[in-house]
Amino acid sequence: MSTSADFYIGTGDTATWLGHISRDGTPAEMDEFGLFGGSTGETRYEQDTFRTIAHDIVAESGDSDAVWADPEYPDRPEEFGPPDFVYAFVTGSVHVFEQGVDMSGTDGMLLVAVHHPNGARKATAFAGLEVE
Repeated sequence: MSTSADFYIGTGDTATWLGHISRDGTPAEMDEFGLFGGSTGETRYEQDTFRTIAHDIVAESGDSDAVWADPEYPDRPEEFGPPDFVYAFVTGSVHVFEQGVDMSGTDGMLLVAVHHPNGARKATAFAGLEVE
């Protein structure tokens, strides 16, 4: 089964869509690419760091449906449908959202982890937000 993912700078109405892959988009695979930051903390992880790593993931995915945002057409194509995961750089952290159903039965993107590549904590997981 393929696992799709989108990459953004920010969240909500002001977020900038960066790109999409239609397979290999799980958090474990993103961690292998270093999307959540290195373990040594030698290099400061900034918005441009996230953008560069996300671009490399899209470019190296081998996915024929992978798309990087075009400056001429920066919006996410509607034909992709909702991704399984969204990775967003927000104020120095990488937020991980997963498609699922919340406790009230509402379908949507649920925040499941926040990675702090420049901080003392590697990640904050939200175990209470399990996807059904």
